[in-house]
Amino acid sequence: MKTINVLAVNDPAVNVYVDTSKGFLKRIENKLGINIDFEIVPFDSYYDTLMESFDNDKIDIVMVAGHLWLPAFVQNNYLSALYTREESKVDKDILKSIREEMYYEDKQYLMPSFCDGHLLTYRKSYLDRSIASKVSLNKIIEHIKNLNRNNDIYPIVLKSHPTEIFLDVLPYLRAAGCEPFTDLGKPQFNNDMAVEGIKNYLEMIKYAPKDTLLFDNDRVREAIQNRESIFAVTWGGQMGAVMDEECKDRDDVGFAILDESWNVTWSFGINNNSNSKELALKVMEELTAKDIDIEVGRICGNPTRYSSFTEDDNKYPWYSLAKEMIESSKPLPSFPLLSDFIGIFSKFMTEIANGRMEIMDALNEATDEMNRLQNSGSGGN
Repeated sequence: MKTINVLAVNDPAVNVYVDTSKGFLKRIENKLGINIDFEIVPFDSYYDTLMESFDNDKIDIVMVAGHLWLPAFVQNNYLSALYTREESKVDKDILKSIREEMYYEDKQYLMPSFCDGHLLTYRKSYLDRSIASKVSLNKIIEHIKNLNRNNDIYPIVLKSHPTEIFLDVLPYLRAAGCEPFTDLGKPQFNNDMAVEGIKNYLEMIKYAPKDTLLFDNDRVREAIQNRESIFAVTWGGQMGAVMDEECKDRDDVGFAILDESWNVTWSFGINNNSNSKELALKVMEELTAKDIDIEVGRICGNPTRYSSFTEDDNKYPWYSLAKEMIESSKPLPSFPLLSDFIGIFSKFMTEIANGRMEIMDALNEATDEMNRLQNSGSGGN
């Protein structure tokens, strides 16, 4: 019996696929007459494991961080094209912006699993005025500065771990008027606007726990659940985990979209070295079916289909905002060196956050390193 091997990132959404009580994998195996093996890898080591998988034909289906990785993976021939745009069978029930993220250069390479975009959470009982459902980050910064300090709760937590810091800082850059990369993939952040955004981020660190520079997804989730902070920005695809039964006083948690929100769609693609591409495509079509998507949303908090949002909108108070965030958020430009550039920025931003480099010195060095990489013609791996 044929086995289709899937490499997946460790995320609440992925638990839906392998949960034996739901029986989705068994159903697909029975329908197609195959075995399916899911290898689930922690986020912080997933990218390296993914790169290794492209060196051989062991893995058939991989999970890809949407437009962050797709251009480089296509350039390096890592992924197999599924359809041309004319042939595409992307279901119109999938949100339009997500459908567009499945393409690169008019070919479809991906099928969506779940979304991760910026959502703001806050504790309503600590605020003396309401927060708009869509709000600028500068307004939140103003709120935090004007809060009456309360010794039993921090005003904010930040997701400043080196693996998260670029995307945590991104809304601060945008709020200051800086879009870090041009549409042609050139760095454009060694300027006063970026300095202002980073200064605002560093100021917020002062209002956060002392170890916030080590905070990753799980630690931010715990902080929200345990009432450790009034404000936090986390991913829509983590909201199901945040708002599970471990969350204290769930009715006290409010939600908002940032004007500067960004979103990515974690998706399935086919390893170009796979010897079972046709069968892998059938598996992907089953994994992204309507009844599975709705369960993905119920567990992770951020499905990909209009019908999933509509059916459960009354159950999950953040659903309408998550949907609006996906539709209104601005993606980063798609270019092959994007993931390399994010890695470079993250390295220097971590130096800034830890007080080891001055802001403009770090931004200049990061720009120089990106330009050298671009001029060398390497990278994009």
